Amino acid sequence: MDRRTFVCALTGGLLAAPLAATAQEIKAGKVYRLGMLTPGMSPASSPSVAATVLPVILRELGYVEGQNLVIEQRFAEGKLHRLPGLARELVQLRVDALVAASPPAVQAAKDATKTIPIIMLLSFSDPVELGFVANLARPGANITGVLLVAEPSMIAKRLQLISEVVPRVARIAVLATSEAQSRTQVQWAEKAAPALSVKLVAVEVRDADYDRAFATMVAERADALLVVASVILSTDRERIIQLAAKHRLARNL
Repeated sequence: MDRRTFVCALTGGLLAAPLAATAQEIKAGKVYRLGMLTPGMSPASSPSVAATVLPVILRELGYVEGQNLVIEQRFAEGKLHRLPGLARELVQLRVDALVAASPPAVQAAKDATKTIPIIMLLSFSDPVELGFVANLARPGANITGVLLVAEPSMIAKRLQLISEVVPRVARIAVLATSEAQSRTQVQWAEKAAPALSVKLVAVEVRDADYDRAFATMVAERADALLVVASVILSTDRERIIQLAAKHRLARNL
């Protein structure tokens, strides 16, 4: 029952729900272990929202790092093939719950354990269509979580904003990843481009090689940069901002 309490607090914290009673149910002397799996880079200089906000929320509920909480973080550094191995590492550490950000991370966690609760953090993805849960009302199995629903068509609006803000923009680079939801956003942007009289340069970053990605943008004479919504790209945003500034690309992140 103590693990269930921890998972409820964690999921409720992600939803910013008040769970004051939960803190009173924490098992005395128990040290809870939380695993966090993300496909992006280790955010040493620019921590992710989950990495910074979760400890604060859990502290408010009575789970304090260094006292009764240990957070184990694993980063694939943009190399998605590493996720299964990292998920197995966390399972071997016998974490009480596993937070997985992005569909590839959720899939790796799902393949690694059928018993440890998995809390998924998803956007632009349908967990039912991906086979992660039976339905949204009753996920079933060992997976629950938070779904940040946003229409992929929002990328078209962001493209429009760039064309309005940057005078005489002709070529816009779209930085994406190999994730399915990332490619879906690129497709929506491509549909919107003709009406805005702009040409898109779709660039897919692989293995966190941003230097090569930006070299492609420069070679294609891009005037501005649109970054799709992605956990990987969000985690690596500082690097992206630095390179965009270096190459003088107006950006929408």
